[in-house]
Amino acid sequence: MRMGDWLDATRSAFRCGPTFRRRFRRKHKPATSAELLEDRTLLTVFTVNTTTDTIDANPGDGIAADLDGNTSLRAAVMEANAMAGDNTITLPAGTYSFTITGTREDAAAQGDLDITDTEGTLTISGVEELASIIHANYVDRVFDVHSGTTLDLIGITISGGSVTMDADDGGGIRNQGTLSLTDSTVTDNTAVEGGGIWTNGTLQMVGVTVTDNLSRYGGGDTMLDDASDVDESFAEWVDAV
Repeated sequence: MRMGDWLDATRSAFRCGPTFRRRFRRKHKPATSAELLEDRTLLTVFTVNTTTDTIDANPGDGIAADLDGNTSLRAAVMEANAMAGDNTITLPAGTYSFTITGTREDAAAQGDLDITDTEGTLTISGVEELASIIHANYVDRVFDVHSGTTLDLIGITISGGSVTMDADDGGGIRNQGTLSLTDSTVTDNTAVEGGGIWTNGTLQMVGVTVTDNLSRYGGGDTMLDDASDVDESFAEWVDAV
C-alpha cells in the first residue's frame, strides 16, 4: 500500500470511529441545557424615569417607552401586560398622577392601570410609601387586577381613585386576582363599594395602612366578597366610612 493511501484510510477510520461521535455529543449538550435554564429564569425590570402620564409607544417590544423615549408608570404597566411572565417595575420617589382619562377600558391605556398578564407576577416596588405615590387624580380607580393575574405592591401609596357610577367597586384597587400589599398605604379613594380596596380574589397585606376612603353603600376602606381569601397581617384600618 502506498503511503498516501494508508494516510487516507487512517483519517477515514478516525472520523468514523466511536471516540469522535462521543466527543461531538458532549460538545452540544451543555449549550442546550444552558439555553433552557436562561429561558426559565428570565426576569424583566422596568425603571420609571418620568412622572408624566404617557402610554407605551409599542407594547410588546420589551422597551416600555413612550414616543419621547421615556418610561412612564403607565408605559411600564402596558409593556408588562404584553410580556408574559414575571416582571418588575421600579418606582422612584415622586407623585405619579393620572392625566389620561377614560373608563371601562382594559388595556391600561386610559384611566386605571389594568393588570392583565396571567402568566406571571407583576411587582411594583417604590422607595417607601411616603415617597412613591400613585394618584389617580379622580379620573378612575388606580389599579384593576383582573382574574388570574398577580400584583405585588411594595412601598407605595395608592390614592386619588374615584369610581362612582352604579356597580363600580374598588376606588383604590379592584382585585379579582391575587393582590399583595407590603409596607404601603391606601388612602383618599372613593367608590360605590370598597372605597379603598374591593376584592373577590386573594388579598394579602403586611404593614399596610388603609385610611380615609369613602363609599356610597358601605365598606369605606375595604369590601370583601364572599369568595375572597384575605390575610391581613399587620394591616391597620383607620376612619372607614
